[in-house]
Amino acid sequence: MLDAQLAPAVPIAKHTAAQTLFFIDHEVLDPEILISGLASGTTVHYLPPVGNPFDAIAAAVEAHEHGARKLVLLSHGSTGMLRLCGRKIDIRALRRDVRRLKRIRSALAQDAEITLMACAAGAGAIGRAFLRTLEDSLNATVHGANSEIGGAMGWEALPAVRNHINTAALAAYPHRLSNLVEGNQIVATDETLTGGSGVDFISGYGGNDLLQGFAENDVLRGGSGNDTLSGGSGIDTMSGGDGDDLLVLATGELPTSAGLAEVIDGGAGNDVLTLGSGSHIFTHTLISNVETISGSSGGDTITAHASTAQNYALGGGNDVISGSSGADTISGEAGSDSIFGLGGSDVISGGDGDDSLAGGDGTDILVGGSGNDTYFGTAAQFNGDTISGLAAGDQIIVSGNTSLATSLNGNTVGSTISLGSETINLSGSAANLQISGSVSSGNSVLTITAVPAASGSGGSGSGSVTVSDSSTENTTGGARTITNSGSSSGSAAIVENTGNGGNVVTATLPPSTSILSEGPASAQTGTDAVTTLVSAIDGRDSSGESQLISGAQTYLNKLATNSTLDIRTLIPTTTSTTSSGDPIVISGSSSSGQSEAFVIDLRSMPSGTTLQLDNIEFASVIGQATVSGGAGQNFVTGDDASQFISLGAEDDTLMGGGGDDTIGSGYGEDILYGNQGADSVFGGGGMDTLYGGQDGDTVLGNNDDDVLYGNRGGDTLFGGENEDAVFGGQDNDIVYGNQGEDTLAGNLGDDQLYGGQGNDIVSGSEGNDFIAGNKGDDTLVGGSGADTFYFEFEGGNDQVSDFTAGEDTLAFESGLTYSAADSGGNTVITTSDGGTITLIGVSKSSLGLAATAGWDLA
Repeated sequence: MLDAQLAPAVPIAKHTAAQTLFFIDHEVLDPEILISGLASGTTVHYLPPVGNPFDAIAAAVEAHEHGARKLVLLSHGSTGMLRLCGRKIDIRALRRDVRRLKRIRSALAQDAEITLMACAAGAGAIGRAFLRTLEDSLNATVHGANSEIGGAMGWEALPAVRNHINTAALAAYPHRLSNLVEGNQIVATDETLTGGSGVDFISGYGGNDLLQGFAENDVLRGGSGNDTLSGGSGIDTMSGGDGDDLLVLATGELPTSAGLAEVIDGGAGNDVLTLGSGSHIFTHTLISNVETISGSSGGDTITAHASTAQNYALGGGNDVISGSSGADTISGEAGSDSIFGLGGSDVISGGDGDDSLAGGDGTDILVGGSGNDTYFGTAAQFNGDTISGLAAGDQIIVSGNTSLATSLNGNTVGSTISLGSETINLSGSAANLQISGSVSSGNSVLTITAVPAASGSGGSGSGSVTVSDSSTENTTGGARTITNSGSSSGSAAIVENTGNGGNVVTATLPPSTSILSEGPASAQTGTDAVTTLVSAIDGRDSSGESQLISGAQTYLNKLATNSTLDIRTLIPTTTSTTSSGDPIVISGSSSSGQSEAFVIDLRSMPSGTTLQLDNIEFASVIGQATVSGGAGQNFVTGDDASQFISLGAEDDTLMGGGGDDTIGSGYGEDILYGNQGADSVFGGGGMDTLYGGQDGDTVLGNNDDDVLYGNRGGDTLFGGENEDAVFGGQDNDIVYGNQGEDTLAGNLGDDQLYGGQGNDIVSGSEGNDFIAGNKGDDTLVGGSGADTFYFEFEGGNDQVSDFTAGEDTLAFESGLTYSAADSGGNTVITTSDGGTITLIGVSKSSLGLAATAGWDLA
């Protein structure tokens, strides 16, 4: 994780009691024009290009001697959001960063004011809700523009800016701070943006954008959202920004000589660089923050020759790839591939086919996959490497050595292969293997063959539990089987003595149940942990594998680089055809000095099986089951089966994956994803963030200030108690705010929105929406489409911001009568129960065009 580092401050004048702190985002063009007109007593701070902006702002505010009174943020923006440090800062971000905002709040003066120099940050219902949330978080007055500012748009939408910058500097500033198209500089949201034949600067800003540079040396910035960037010919700079981005390189687009370098930066999220078929040489290319480099379905040749570690995932075909001098992750996938890790501690997976793998220098992990695979290198290069999944038919070629063919001939394959003073480590090897040695071209060829099986046992358990290990000298790595043959639950350790601070993890099994535990003997860190966990998921061949791997990578990206993980694959089985009703309990330590990451495959267990996880930091759950418990902070992902996952206190992250899941939480600030399928997603106590995902989901926030997203499908969303932000997403949704002062948006589709109690902001957005504020003094916004605004008894004093006569409709509860009058350019409708409805910018006379028979508008 990258923490924001405050850029050096630029003093403008001597500090005074009324000093202003002026923060500039790195994406803003030509800020020096505005700096030239700053009022005296202002100090300028440049925000870093990455990291959390609130850390940087807090550091500057805390350094102020008497409590900062005025802050100005200069950045790009749009309705209800700012763009800071490459991040989208909206209501959700504010609520997730409540601790950092409290840090800023405690350092501000009592009468602090904040001015947001960004386009439309305070525009519309969503913008007003954003400003209100920021004001509440910082206990300060916040000024935001109600439309676009800068350049030809001027500054009338943000009068407060004139308190900080003089008129001449404002007039001289040529750039609009959002949705800008001038020359070959393009900025927009949710668009397909195409450059021309010249040098283009294209910024997607927000939304899921398609950016195409074509000719010349272009600069493409995806901004927030899941973007697709294609630089085209020329030496380009592509930056994905936030979101899971796709960066595209066709054959021949990389520079082939020294000089300017192609720059590819994926930014935050799980980003993929996809390559056209043919040869790609990265000698003069700088790559960063790209999680996967993906080849084509043909035979690719990829040569890194760089110092930056990368993940490579090749498609079908017989590929040839040479990694970098860094720690690469390379997956050959289908075809008979030749993969060279070169320097660094690499993770290389051959996938299907008869592959040839060479780790090169460094401590590498080599996974041949299916087929008869060949591992080659010198004894020194093999030293410390791990070969995973060794099977009969594979070969190990030790170049420049002939004696090993004789000394190892006939040896049984165990947990290591000794090459004299060097050692190859083995994991996940097939049972009962031996080595057949031969000499070829001055090299020792070690061919792996099958022999009759042998077994051993060790370890102990409680009650009628027995423990059997894969070899007598190894009770903590390899494979351990725990079996409960008794009539009541019993326990045994599945993790112990791994070099992880004395960490012990136990499995408590119901009667007639066994569990197989496989994994490395020692706790792992860094790239080793990433590779082992991903390989463990891949090895179970679940239909939801991509979702499980994505969840694992998300979890691992949140860890500190020195975090240690005990990684295990757990496979429970039973001789019973029905569930006993007792849970399988996996219990770890509550110590903060250790972590576990388990892949738990429940597909062999009967319907009704319950899995209880206590103090297990990460789990990928495969198969239909109920997952409960949840002591400690948990990150749990499900596969395509239909699962019930509901954990307890502390801040959890749960991903349902495919299938019709029920995903819920107890207490803490949780993040919950339904993912694919018709899911039920519910929060608990604490400020939760909930995503329905695809298909028609039911999403319930419950207690505290929650953020809910329906995403795709016709969803039903309930905010619950307190002040929630609820977004329907795509398709035809039903959205309820329930209690508290909520912010609702239907987004796309023909939605039904009900504010519930409290003073709500309800926006239909696109489509023909049905909008009811219900109780309280509500602000209603229809958006585009023919919308229906519904009013009921005791509905309070409501306001409709964008009623269009002749298109939109007013509807009233049966028995509720009303009268209408013009007032200050608006129409005020007074209902028979004493409530009012103000139609902004609408004259009484225009209502006759949309009046329903029987209306009394006198």
